Amino acid sequence: MGGVFLCHSHRAKIAKIMTYFPLFLKTFAEDLDAFMGKALSENHILDQAMRYSAVPSGKAIRGFLVRESLRLAGFSEDAFWDIAAAFELFHTYSLIHDDLPCMDNAALRRGRPTCHLAFDEATAVLAGDALQAEAFVLLSTPSPSFQSKGQIRLIHRLAVSAGRCGMALGQAIDIAGTVNTLQDLKAMHLLKTGVLIQTAAMAGGLLGGDEGFTHTMETFGGLLGLAFQVRDDLLDIEGCPQETGKTAGQDQHNQRVTFINLLGPTGSQDLLRDLEKQAGDCLATLPNAGHLPDLLSFIIHRRW
Repeated sequence: MGGVFLCHSHRAKIAKIMTYFPLFLKTFAEDLDAFMGKALSENHILDQAMRYSAVPSGKAIRGFLVRESLRLAGFSEDAFWDIAAAFELFHTYSLIHDDLPCMDNAALRRGRPTCHLAFDEATAVLAGDALQAEAFVLLSTPSPSFQSKGQIRLIHRLAVSAGRCGMALGQAIDIAGTVNTLQDLKAMHLLKTGVLIQTAAMAGGLLGGDEGFTHTMETFGGLLGLAFQVRDDLLDIEGCPQETGKTAGQDQHNQRVTFINLLGPTGSQDLLRDLEKQAGDCLATLPNAGHLPDLLSFIIHRRW
């Protein structure tokens, strides 16, 4: 990544991770897509719009975070599918609504026309509504793997993350155009983008009732969410739609404040490096961090 100076050994380590981890993540995403494909029918145009937007799921970062969080919290490998799918469906709902003409007015998502262009605006709104509801159906379905009080903790946290203190507020702040400082920008993106990543990271701790693990993953998830957005802003000026699967230059077109606007490319890369160190230090406090260090490196150095 331009502007970030790495020693030879660290470069070699990053190169190794960026060789194998995207394939590992792609395999997970394909398995998750197969699971979601079975859960989403195509009986009605609403079903078709939901499935079109949700499958394939793209990078499946939030679903993978759920997988790792549950695995590190001691849950079995087969326990995470419903929870991971719920987070990906929830994320897809937010993307459909963000892409609408009254919001970001985007034409491309995951390499395909956005839902409102592939279908129509009303169907896109309803598809987003239905995906959000379906996510809560999956999260609230009784499971022998989880205690009901753990499911309630996770459902409550996700609901808070979505509403007037979370994603909806972040989007409202972005649209209002009141962000002028770096502090304001970080706060907005912690709400708009970071909070769902943060909640996915906390899933295992919330379901298992481990407050210490939950707190560590809350901190890590917040840092990861910010890093994800900074890298997205860099890709918006560095990348192309064929790589990112999204309309390039959308924030500049909509006159939104970005990390590039405030810090420039070099300053944004410096911030990314600082977030990487903080998140890495956070993971170092865990007895076992699993694949989370690799995920962190992927987020920081990805090209899509």
